[in-house]
Amino acid sequence: MAQEEKALTKRAETGFALIDAPDARAILDEAFEQFGLTRGELSRLKIPAGGSTTWEIEDVKEKTGIRSCQELDVVVLGIMGNQKAWWSTPVGEGGEDAPSCVSVDGSVGVGNNTVDPEAERGMHKCADCPWSQWGSSRGGGGGKDCNDTSLLFFITANEAIPQYLQVPATSLKPLKKYGLALVSARIKVTSLVTRLALSKTVSGGGHSYSTLTLSKVDDLDSEAAADMDALAKSFMAKMTTKESLAEFAADSGQ
Repeated sequence: MAQEEKALTKRAETGFALIDAPDARAILDEAFEQFGLTRGELSRLKIPAGGSTTWEIEDVKEKTGIRSCQELDVVVLGIMGNQKAWWSTPVGEGGEDAPSCVSVDGSVGVGNNTVDPEAERGMHKCADCPWSQWGSSRGGGGGKDCNDTSLLFFITANEAIPQYLQVPATSLKPLKKYGLALVSARIKVTSLVTRLALSKTVSGGGHSYSTLTLSKVDDLDSEAAADMDALAKSFMAKMTTKESLAEFAADSGQ
């Protein structure tokens, strides 16, 4: 009888390892406590170039180490806005993958914000930086040469370690719209499954680029939602410590 009652009260699986499997949570805790995992060491998902609508995701289970898909269902742990990154030489013109100067709060940049590669790294006020002014874009137009971004932290179904998506300026509007819609409906982003997809957009000048789209897939049950809320708070606290922010800025600016 006891076993029968237990079976009846067993929570339905969500398909997300960090929610359904107790050992997955232990693996995450161990990664932080024993391996000193920092924000800069998490796997980063990027918006593809050229208007592609396919995600390229790191996956050790694949022979190539990369899994391609059109849609990615995730549980969002948190969003960090007001991120900035600037490259002395644009990546498309032979620049390094890591930016020359970054800001994790939108106010103070860390790195070298000059086109002189020999200049010393330092701290700079973003408001006073010439590359953060409208009209400074070296690619033409009236935009800023320094990239405004947000970081979206999430978990996927089969991974025990969270990842993050670097959301560029061209996708900040749909991200903000989705977030505000949830806030207006008094729904926590951690209490549901969100689908990340891509759409092709063509600028007025004929340039194609990829834009992020976000949509609600399903709600988590109340118990799973409570667990995810607690996990998200703990995880995001680790991502916003002074040590984590400093390490991320140093790693990104090298």
